Parts: sequence; C-alpha cells; structure tokens
Amino acid sequence: MSGGMGLHSCIAQVDFESGHEEYVTNEKIRYGYILLTQVGIEIPEFYGSKIEEHPLEFIDEVSRVLNLVGVTLVEKAEWAVYQLKDVSLMWFSQWKRARPVEAGPMEWERFKNGFIDRFCPLEMRKAKILEFINLHQGRMSVKEYARVFTNLSRYCNISQFEITRKKLIIGKSHF
Repeated sequence: MSGGMGLHSCIAQVDFESGHEEYVTNEKIRYGYILLTQVGIEIPEFYGSKIEEHPLEFIDEVSRVLNLVGVTLVEKAEWAVYQLKDVSLMWFSQWKRARPVEAGPMEWERFKNGFIDRFCPLEMRKAKILEFINLHQGRMSVKEYARVFTNLSRYCNISQFEITRKKLIIGKSHF
C-alpha cells in the first residue's frame, strides 16, 4: 500500500451504525496483532447469527489467545469487540450506547458477562446445568463421557473439584 496505512499499522473496526471506521491505535494491541498473525494464531470471529457458533467457546478461545499476548483487561475486551461481526457487533453497539459515560473503559469481565448474558441466555444455561446434573455415562466410553462432562461443566459457576465432588456425593459418577 503506497502512501496509506499498511495492514499491520493499525486495526480498523467499522462502526455498524454509522459506517465509520474506528482505528485501534494502542501500540500494545497492534504489536499483539502482528505477533499473532506472524505465528499463525487467529482469534475467532463471532457473528451471533450462525447456528454452529458456541458463545462460551468464543469467550474461552479469545481469553486463551490474549493471555498469551499479555494484554490488559481493557485491551482484552477491545480485542474481543474487534472480533464481533454482524448481529454480535450490532448488539455490542447498542449495549455500549446504553452504558453510562461515567462507567469508564470496559474491562474483560464486564464484556464477558454481558456477552454471555446476551448470547448464552439464562434459560439455556439452566437447561445445560440440568443436563449436567442428570448426566450418566451409560453406553458412552470414558473418553466421550469426560468430553460431555467437561463441556456441560462450563455452564456451571463452580470449580471442577466441586463439580466432581458433588457428582460423587449424589452418585452420578460412573467412570
């Protein structure tokens, strides 16, 4: 690109409502972007309209990748927002406008909780928790049972130790 900004000199995010581009100029974020692209690590995108998308997997993967880069909690939220597309970007634009100005910069936990509330509704989480509580190994292999157990446990806000302990107490563990 002659005379213009190169791909890695800044990251552009199109504001869905106005069509304007917002440039993320934070040096650390740009450096992290360059580093990730050079080693071939991609942060997933989230559309919010695709059936095959898994909101918790998006959050987990964004968190895992950005922990490698070592960004701050505010930068982590900014990176995640940059990966939102389509319906999820429209949601974020509306959600951001509804936040009070005095709320200050959005940090990771606030973004993560808002995102999960929107794209992984309470009713769905409750259903997954019930599915987890009623999980039996049955005809599943140990490997398959462990995979299902781990996937469903993501919907519970308690540690893996507590989950295992409670399942053992109520007799649900059939390893």
